[in-house]
Amino acid sequence: MRRSAAAICSLIGPSTWTSGASSASRRLESSSAALDRGADVLAAYEDRTARYLNFSGASVIWEQPDTSMDGLIEELLRAGREVVARTKPWEGERPGPPSPGQARINLLTPSGLHFGQGALAALAGDALAGPVIAAATALMQALTRRATAD
Repeated sequence: MRRSAAAICSLIGPSTWTSGASSASRRLESSSAALDRGADVLAAYEDRTARYLNFSGASVIWEQPDTSMDGLIEELLRAGREVVARTKPWEGERPGPPSPGQARINLLTPSGLHFGQGALAALAGDALAGPVIAAATALMQALTRRATAD
C-alpha cells in the first residue's frame, strides 16, 4: 500500500524511551530511537496502520485487524499535527540520524520536513514535543504487548 507524502511524520530518540521514559519524558507518525546498538523506528498512519521496527531486527506490523490501536494512533497523529501547525518546514538538507542520546521528531508534510531534536528528557518535558514522545511511547508499548500476546 502506498502512503502519500502528506501522510508522514517521524520521531527519533534514545533507548530509554522504551522503558517508561514517556513519564519523564501530519499523518504518519514515525519514531526512531538512536541506540548504542541500533535504532528503533515507529510509524503510525492515518489509515490506522502502524509499524514498529526494533533495533534487534524484530518488528511489529499492524494492518488494523481490529480497532484496538486506533485511539493510540490518533493521539500520536494529533500530537504530530500540533507540531506541524506550530513549526516551519526545515529548509536545509535532511539531517542524518541523531547521535546517541539525542531524540528527534520528524514530520513529513506537503510543505516539507518539520523536525525538532534534543535530549529525550528535554523533548519529553517540552510542551510541544512531549505529547509526541508520550503518544509514540504508548503506541510502541501497546504494539509490543499485542505482538507478544499473539
